[in-house]
Amino acid sequence: MVWLDNKDVVWYKKKGVPKLLAGAVIVGLIVLIVLLSIVWTPYDPNLPNVSDRLLPPLSTGHNGQSYYLLGTDQLGRDNLSRVMAGGQVSVLIAFLAVLLSVVMGAVLGVMCGYFGKTLDNIVGMFVEIQHSIPMLLIIVMVLTLFGSSTVVLAVGLSLSEWLSIFRQTRAKTLVERKKDYTLAARVMGAGDGWIVFRHLIPNVMASIIVYGTLLIGTTILAEAGLSFLGLGVQRPYATWGRMISDGQTYMATGWWVSVFPALAVALLVIGVNFLGDGLRAKLKME
Repeated sequence: MVWLDNKDVVWYKKKGVPKLLAGAVIVGLIVLIVLLSIVWTPYDPNLPNVSDRLLPPLSTGHNGQSYYLLGTDQLGRDNLSRVMAGGQVSVLIAFLAVLLSVVMGAVLGVMCGYFGKTLDNIVGMFVEIQHSIPMLLIIVMVLTLFGSSTVVLAVGLSLSEWLSIFRQTRAKTLVERKKDYTLAARVMGAGDGWIVFRHLIPNVMASIIVYGTLLIGTTILAEAGLSFLGLGVQRPYATWGRMISDGQTYMATGWWVSVFPALAVALLVIGVNFLGDGLRAKLKME
């Protein structure tokens, strides 16, 4: 058996390995279950069965053949199947919105941080204007203009959340462009494109990955909140936020309708935050 001495334990903790592993396991399991729901769920998540409505967890259906691990909702639909299927929309929107936010924020952040001057002033003006507009108002405007769908909701969330990636990337680029390796490359005759793609982006990428990972948790909560308010993807598609909203009326008699999708949201956000914190600790040490 291999034992870790005190020095190894300190290194292990400083590297953020425990959080990194915990986050990877939690996120990996949830994503795996969501992917599994694309091809298989215990029951049809949208098929009502009024005779089995609001059955508690670990219940058998009235026909004696159905078994509901997480109970049923107000229409008799299997809660486990709906939690699994609801993750498809919630996770897809969150990851797509973060991807768009990272691309938009990182590209503009690097360009403004490196070139500065006129471009930085113009983009900075738009950033300040958008920062003064509430996120919910931006999303409502996008949904009103283009309708409610997975892609539109993801675009709306990305338009409201790219600012944090932009600011972090711009600040990191301002630091990196003044370092010796950048100045040396310019003295040796390297062009702006070479410096940006060969030197700046690789050195800024670690920060982009960390902040992008942490942004996933915020986006998941935002999507769940919008779905809870009825602004998310419309029925018959199940989302975790919509399930929480539908079950709030039955909290006294059917608490499981809202609690289990809420637990799914909480676990995924915790896992993503652990993953982001672990990445941040590990990348800072290397």
